[in-house]
Amino acid sequence: MSRKQSIIPSRKQSIPSRKQKIVSRKQSIEITPAPRRSARDGLVAGVIGTAVMTGAQTIYMKFTDGEASNAPAEVGKRIIKGLFEEDVPAGSETLLNNAMHVLYGTAWGFAYGVSRGRDSPRALRSGLTLGLVAWGASLVELPLMKLAPPVWKYEIETLAPDVGFHVLFGVATATAFKVVNR
Repeated sequence: MSRKQSIIPSRKQSIPSRKQKIVSRKQSIEITPAPRRSARDGLVAGVIGTAVMTGAQTIYMKFTDGEASNAPAEVGKRIIKGLFEEDVPAGSETLLNNAMHVLYGTAWGFAYGVSRGRDSPRALRSGLTLGLVAWGASLVELPLMKLAPPVWKYEIETLAPDVGFHVLFGVATATAFKVVNR
């Protein structure tokens, strides 16, 4: 192999610096070592997305006289019982429900941040995907835990708002990530 064909760059073929851009004909990619920052920003974005979703659900429930799901509290009870072999004190279900809801949304924000890195795609497209994936995951997880019926047993009137809330969560999380991760 000649020096020009070597896979090890010479001093003249220097490796891009941490903040230097590699430009190809199709796209420009910024190389930065920011996994911690992206994870942190994903956590923040997940909290914001969850707050937006919770606000929308609260308004919806007030107008429709609906009731909030207690599935997050039930998952929390199972985790606490399994890890600590303790029962959840009576009267703390609402707090546990809210805490589990925020933790779940924040975890999705963390995963989003780690997967995006410094890449800031269109918030609408990536947020729609995030929301649908989070919603789809709940349609698998909750029936497996016997906390909800399988998706095919739901009425469309129940599914439509639920998917809407999750899409709103995804778009809010992706938008917040794009803003925070500048």
